[in-house]
Amino acid sequence: MPDFLESAVAESLPDPSVSFVFPSEVAADSWARRALSLAPEPALFTDRFLGWDTFKARLLSRRAPGRAANDTTRLLWAASALDANARSPFLETLLRPEYRSEFSGYVPFVAAVLPTLRRIADRAGARPESGKIRDLLALDARYRSFLSERGLYEPSWEPPPSPEPGSRWILFCPELARDWEEYRPTLAASDGVRILGLPESSDCPPLAEFPNLHEELRWIFLSVAKDLDSGMRPEEIAVTVPDLDETAPWVEKAADLAGVPAEIRSGLPLARHPVGRFLSSVSSCAERDFDLESVSALLLDRFLPWKEPDRARSLVRFGIRRHAYAPYAVDGRTRDPWLESFRVCGVPEPGLDSFYRRLKAGVRQVARAADFRSLAQAFVAFRREFLDETRLSEEDARSFQRAMDELSALGRTEADQDLGAPEDTAFPLFRTVLEDRRYVPQSSAPAVPVYSYRVSALLAVRRHYVAGASQEGIRVRFVSAPGLGDEEKAALDLPDLDASHAYARAYASVGQPVFSFPKEGFRGWNLPYPWFSREGRVGPAPDYASLRESDPWVRETRAYDGDGFPPALLSAQSRAFRSALRSLGGPEVRQERASAAAAEQILDRVRRADGRLRLSATQVSELLSCPFAWLLARGLGLKQEVSGVGFFDALLAGEMIHEALRLLYRRIAESGPYDDRRLDEYRAWVRPSVEGILPRFEAEHGPFLRPMFEAYVPKLADRIERLLEEEAETFRGWEVESLEGELEKDYTDLEAVLVGRLDRLARRDGQTAIIDYKKRSIPKKEDVVPDPEGNLADLQMAAYVLLCEAAGRTVSRARYWSVEDVKPLDVLGPGVATREDYQPALDAFERGLKETAEKLRAGDYLSFPPENRSCGNCPWTSICRTGYATEGS
Repeated sequence: MPDFLESAVAESLPDPSVSFVFPSEVAADSWARRALSLAPEPALFTDRFLGWDTFKARLLSRRAPGRAANDTTRLLWAASALDANARSPFLETLLRPEYRSEFSGYVPFVAAVLPTLRRIADRAGARPESGKIRDLLALDARYRSFLSERGLYEPSWEPPPSPEPGSRWILFCPELARDWEEYRPTLAASDGVRILGLPESSDCPPLAEFPNLHEELRWIFLSVAKDLDSGMRPEEIAVTVPDLDETAPWVEKAADLAGVPAEIRSGLPLARHPVGRFLSSVSSCAERDFDLESVSALLLDRFLPWKEPDRARSLVRFGIRRHAYAPYAVDGRTRDPWLESFRVCGVPEPGLDSFYRRLKAGVRQVARAADFRSLAQAFVAFRREFLDETRLSEEDARSFQRAMDELSALGRTEADQDLGAPEDTAFPLFRTVLEDRRYVPQSSAPAVPVYSYRVSALLAVRRHYVAGASQEGIRVRFVSAPGLGDEEKAALDLPDLDASHAYARAYASVGQPVFSFPKEGFRGWNLPYPWFSREGRVGPAPDYASLRESDPWVRETRAYDGDGFPPALLSAQSRAFRSALRSLGGPEVRQERASAAAAEQILDRVRRADGRLRLSATQVSELLSCPFAWLLARGLGLKQEVSGVGFFDALLAGEMIHEALRLLYRRIAESGPYDDRRLDEYRAWVRPSVEGILPRFEAEHGPFLRPMFEAYVPKLADRIERLLEEEAETFRGWEVESLEGELEKDYTDLEAVLVGRLDRLARRDGQTAIIDYKKRSIPKKEDVVPDPEGNLADLQMAAYVLLCEAAGRTVSRARYWSVEDVKPLDVLGPGVATREDYQPALDAFERGLKETAEKLRAGDYLSFPPENRSCGNCPWTSICRTGYATEGS
């Protein structure tokens, strides 16, 4: 520890009239804990250790009567001033005219400017040339008038009073405070104040250089692990990282990989805690008029403990299935897609429509609250009606309470100072406050603290690692006049203050500092901070090679190579073992095949009453591709929980295409064989066929389907007309035999029946043609014939040919047709393949059918070669355990 701090604290501790002031509350708390080991008594009053801001508040409490304006006062006044500017403009350049009525985003900026207005006004004179300065002077005049009328004062404008007689203060390194120069004359002249600034000369420590941030953090936490192994306690070590909001995930990962218990002490804004996300979702619902995406985000937030979680999920499912995508206009009136869907499609479960109405009313009461008192009442009422807060984690419950404390403070200021929020701004202003207020979760477990730069200067620790010590990383700049450019500041003689070197020296003056920097960071290439370069102290970390040998993951890798058992478990292994303790020692449940009873239950899903398996080409394809995926989707009947919907999803579009084609070709069938001379007549039937399907689909999928489908109708009608034109050449004289016809073929030896529904069959001269429609994607040519190993990628058409032949038909043509791409893939037919040519594909299908039946009856859902897996687009990867079950030992 440095003598100039520790000796001063130890010397004055016995005198209870002496208090100690540090640049930050973090440093003050750190020295309060350290002082316990320095004091002759076993206890002391921690309020003798103050941060600079707390010290200033104590001083100002001695001024003339009146109340100090605070952050809440400034925020509300800024909102009222910008509201007044929207109604009667007085700002020329700070706020552009087009943004006057949309001013909420500027409120925090104006609130932050207010403490600096006096200095700007004193320097500007009576007739400033800059439009920005004139705007700031206009704000200054209005703000002064407000303070006078309310009996308030702006603390930063007041001359600092001298400390009260009899009190004694030691100020440690006050030059690190942003506003020290304003207080220095008064405090330096006070007999009760002793100032201990930074040492006049500080030795420059080494600066370890790393190629990138990942290597830097790895070295830091491996070094911390070494410190802990040597006997240091976690509280005797600190790590400081610039831009911690951005780098926190990488810091936590590096600490975890090194096996170091670390705790981020910068906290997160309340807006990023569950309470903030909840309010953001509420705002989104109100702003977007309860579209599906915003309602889903609110109801499916896994951190919110809904009282009726099943009903919340049911509402989202209803919105997806009924396409309650967004409000839409009919006859000039905006329609609520949820209420319209309930009206047209009915309510699928009792109370679901009531739940939506209550949710919508509650959200609107919160988002449209007229003032903070009403907002607090609406916020509490919503939580009581919809949330079970007993299921919140302790930290999440605290974040909700902290948010309520901030809302209460806004309400008190609003009432005490008669300073209400402008219309429709109470809720946005509350969210603005939560963006600015940080909440640091409390932890009782010992951990190495990780801080942001600046707040951790002068910590009372033995070892302090300071990362990111680059030219930009540890730059500290105190802005003198927010909103003004450099030329305007120069004209007012208000230059910004660069405190970078003072802070670097402060970190170097305490304990055993360890500085490092990465040559490449998240934002590009870095240069070392100039102090280290000038002193020639930049170089590689001398102990990095040996530290890397101590990396737990390196030791683990070597253990696999036979280099001895690692001395300790990896942190991930420790967590896994703790998680598994509940099941260790229990009965062995792993099986390579389903039990006989389970296999029978699964078979019931694909078995007829007579015991025969009912199999389709799709079933065979899915099971052969991945038996485990088939088990999840078909055997167990699991369904994916969809949380969103596209503008017009492909599955629904495909259903509507098939239905439109069925109506059209039924009409063509009634008129006789396909006659190319009647093409114009067929074209005239397209629109009625397409538009005729809408009522049924609208009743089933919701009224929002109408505007979506109406936008799709021109494209669909065009594609069907082009299909008719193509078939005028290729299917002249063929008549429609069946549409959506169901066929089956019995396989007695397999105790199975192959079934299928064929889109369209056509016949001519005793020959049959199979036509299968696809919305867009059709198989590739190589997929419809067996590969060299005899495997068939596309099984559908082979199954259809077998089904037709079992029904006594002679198949001479078979094709797929892509409706949207307007192109065919002919599988059988002139110039493509004869029936004899196609026989190997039929044989390949029947081999697959036999394998499928055998696997199902054996309960075999895991025995397949790993190289045959195609997991890229599998919807079950998040719950798949096939690898564990088949590859484990």
